[in-house]
Amino acid sequence: MTVGIYQIWIGDKSYIGRSSHIERRTRDHLHMLKNNIHGNRHMQRMFNIHQSFEWEILIQCSKDACISWEQDFIDTSFGLLNCMNLSKEAKHGGWTPEITAKATEAKKGKPRSEEIGRAHV
Repeated sequence: MTVGIYQIWIGDKSYIGRSSHIERRTRDHLHMLKNNIHGNRHMQRMFNIHQSFEWEILIQCSKDACISWEQDFIDTSFGLLNCMNLSKEAKHGGWTPEITAKATEAKKGKPRSEEIGRAHV
């Protein structure tokens, strides 16, 4: 279980995120993308075009330091053509009930993948 900041690459575009369990979070991103239910429309469009997904850990840090580190990374990338982050602010985020319901429905009956790192799409 890795706590910290991660970056996802789809084609030549990237997304910065934070998690208290990066490996699980990146699997969740990939699962939603494969099922066409990702909440970030830019990531979903890029995935639908490129069918590629790579990720890396940018920094490991404590949970308390994550939001500050994420903001630093977003500050350097937001507004660039290759940035897929929807907000220029790192903030406590959560799924809407609708996204949670879609993700839960899409996972039913499917074995949980142990893929990490470069995902095969």
